[in-house]
Amino acid sequence: MESYHVRFERHGHVALITLDRPDKMNAFTGQMADEWSQAYQECDADDQVRAIVVTGAGRAFCNDADMSGSASVFDKQDDMSFSSCSVLPAWKVRKPVGG
Repeated sequence: MESYHVRFERHGHVALITLDRPDKMNAFTGQMADEWSQAYQECDADDQVRAIVVTGAGRAFCNDADMSGSASVFDKQDDMSFSSCSVLPAWKVRKPVGG
């Protein structure tokens, strides 16, 4: 998986998902949400992955939303299933997720 805001690694049966914007204290972006969800989906589909650890690079896990670009990622959508957080919820992943 090519990634820019999230680093995804496998260590044996454990997947490590790292929010990787330490210079911005891992401030949350729409791109990060997409990459994080993609990593969850890859873990879910891989029978070799038995557990997932989520962490943040640098000194913060995720300090806030990054509003320096466009705030459109948080705009109300026409779809009634809209959530302000577009990351696939951890409880929908079939593997245990911890941090």
